[in-house]
Amino acid sequence: MNTSRARSVETLSQSDADQAGKPTGERLFDIAAALFCEKGYAATTTREIAAAAGIQQASLYYHVTGKEDLCIRSAFLRWSSFFAEVQAAVTPPVIRWSELRSLPAPISGRFCGTRYGT
Repeated sequence: MNTSRARSVETLSQSDADQAGKPTGERLFDIAAALFCEKGYAATTTREIAAAAGIQQASLYYHVTGKEDLCIRSAFLRWSSFFAEVQAAVTPPVIRWSELRSLPAPISGRFCGTRYGT
């Protein structure tokens, strides 16, 4: 591995402060996804993923069954998060009657069945 790639993989595990508090399994998925994006699936090895996570290669297999499992689970987590964000963005907000009554009279009257000024 050339030195620029080595530095890139090295900084991958050290640069994100939020990675420190995450369980090893979650960190593995983030690191694997980043390496797959950077180098491609075929060019990324489980040895590199383990090294970037700061664990032994054998320890990686405690969390996943292999590189394919890392790829699938990383993609699933990313897509699940994406779909949750989309659902939150398109789900209409819940409006309560008490909130409508607190609107100015001309607006709340249309929703709450009262006439203006009453």
